[in-house]
Amino acid sequence: MLAIRISPLLAAILALATPAAAQDVLRVPYAGDIGSFDPDNAFEVDGLGAINAVYEGLVEYAPGSTGIVGLLAEAWTISEDGLTYTFDLQDGVTFHDGTPMTSAEVMAALERRQTGDLVLSYFLWNVEGMAAPDADTLVITLGMPQPSFLDTMASPWGPKVVAPAALAEGADWLNDNAIGTGPFALTRFERGTGYTLTAHDGYWGEAPRFDAVEIAILPDISQQVLQLRAGELDAVPRNYPWPQLRALPPGLTATASPSMALVMAFAKPGTALDDPAVREAMMTAIAPERWVSAAFGEYARPAKSLYPVAMIDPDEVPGAEPVDFPNDPDAAEAAIAAAGEVSLTLGYPIDEAQNVERVADLMLAELAAIGEDA
Repeated sequence: MLAIRISPLLAAILALATPAAAQDVLRVPYAGDIGSFDPDNAFEVDGLGAINAVYEGLVEYAPGSTGIVGLLAEAWTISEDGLTYTFDLQDGVTFHDGTPMTSAEVMAALERRQTGDLVLSYFLWNVEGMAAPDADTLVITLGMPQPSFLDTMASPWGPKVVAPAALAEGADWLNDNAIGTGPFALTRFERGTGYTLTAHDGYWGEAPRFDAVEIAILPDISQQVLQLRAGELDAVPRNYPWPQLRALPPGLTATASPSMALVMAFAKPGTALDDPAVREAMMTAIAPERWVSAAFGEYARPAKSLYPVAMIDPDEVPGAEPVDFPNDPDAAEAAIAAAGEVSLTLGYPIDEAQNVERVADLMLAELAAIGEDA
């Protein structure tokens, strides 16, 4: 498929929350069940925040950036040939069952990810060997230099450290149970109903703000909003209807943070968009500057490139040029007239219909203005 760069940069999390400073429990909804809580054997998206609150890796991305910082590893060195990574582990880390974490436990968890027939085993495709020379040190040897190795380890889906007792239980048990080192422990997993994360008293790092997080399964965004307004939820993390943000009821506050993802559009081959002139005309009509404010207000801005600015900001990279959409409506209208009747169908994800449908409506109006039947 041909990617068309029409992406607004949205808030990573758009939460409507009641003041929670004095609360001990945070109550939030998920639109769907977590398929598996196993950090090695599931490509969860919506449930990733819960999984990463329970399990930790050696390193992670600093919030809102691609800078890599230590997590279970407080420091590391890389050999001159780029093949050997030596990690110095944090002291005083325990699993949720009280078992101390040493390099032996970390190596066993990574070996499971590497050698198991698991969904995410490919993350460690280049690891040739691992060693634990002492309780605080883990050495990983690669088969070839891999500049992206630390990024692989820092990925939200990167290798996590699973407790020995959990590994002994096996893959089926790990689908809906967990023993990690994170700030929260999984204490309830009820499919179709919800989950409970409870603060880990023996957590090695900064204590979490809440004693517990209660996650309810509520597929209907309208039901989520109703429960939020009734005080039965504390936040709606995603898909809150954008038009309603301009007139929030008393007690609700909108918060936003820079996104590490883009909303993108794709063109299907074998359609009118195979014609470069038609494609140029369409890009003129649907340039984000024409609709982003009407659709998302202050909570989005046009993308500068195919990458979030937290990864690559063209304004700060010598020689890079930001995305520049064509801006000649008369030429676009002439191109459509020359092409004859042009008919297009727009589609959008059903799980974001309440918000993305607004974008589709605005695009339809812009396309109609240059003579396209969309």
